[in-house]
Amino acid sequence: MFSAVLFYIYSFILLASAGMVICSKNLVHGLIFLILCFVNAACLFILIGAEFLAFILLIIYAGAVAILFLFIIMTLDIRERPVNKSWKKYLPVGIIVGLVLLAELIMTNIAFEPIVEKSTIINDIGNTHAIGNVLYTKYFLPFQVCGLILLTAMIGAITLNVKEEKTHRKRQISSDQINISVKNVIKMHSDISKDGIKI
Repeated sequence: MFSAVLFYIYSFILLASAGMVICSKNLVHGLIFLILCFVNAACLFILIGAEFLAFILLIIYAGAVAILFLFIIMTLDIRERPVNKSWKKYLPVGIIVGLVLLAELIMTNIAFEPIVEKSTIINDIGNTHAIGNVLYTKYFLPFQVCGLILLTAMIGAITLNVKEEKTHRKRQISSDQINISVKNVIKMHSDISKDGIKI
């Protein structure tokens, strides 16, 4: 019964925060609600006993992708309207989201133990161990192909970015760095000041 109540609470907060991501005019507020979406989705995964997917969702999406979005927002410095850079502007939203996350973590911790006891473990192998066995045996080749596709996409993005000619961009020239001479970098002085210190 308690798990069913948690399911409806998490689902409602997930849908509400997803709507706020779309409706928020402030990008930072939208990002905070996006993190709230990820945490609620992770709590739903925990309720069905899929703790591996929950941790992956928190570590990769909430911990990496959302922070990457924040860096992009800060780097682009979008100025559609005057923005107050004071941290007090984001404090109410941050406190509300933080309290909601704290309450959800406490409730999930209370409801997690009965779920773990009822979950079926095949041959005494946990959820994460079972996924690892399947991923690195039966689906090893598709897993490596996905990695190569992501590597190709990353190289393509870097190549397209480098080809854009921008005057303010600083580039490294490998040949100049390799062929550099010590005489051109280090300048020795043998002058002695009045205090007897060599400068």
